[in-house]
Amino acid sequence: MADGSLINNPWFALGSSLLSGALAVVISTLYYRHFEKRKVKLDCLRRLLGARYALTPGQHSAGATETLIASRRVV
Repeated sequence: MADGSLINNPWFALGSSLLSGALAVVISTLYYRHFEKRKVKLDCLRRLLGARYALTPGQHSAGATETLIASRRVV
């Protein structure tokens, strides 16, 4: 094993490839989870602030209700 035969071993190559793939899946899953949470918060804020000049009371109250639901679900 001291002569570098570990690197030439096909099991080492397979194991390192699987480890690399698993690590990539974990990192991308965590990143997209964070991205989706941020997207929900920004969409909710956009709806809430977008309806502040609405003439009908339903749009603003729907945004406020969504704010409460999103804050409990995301945070």
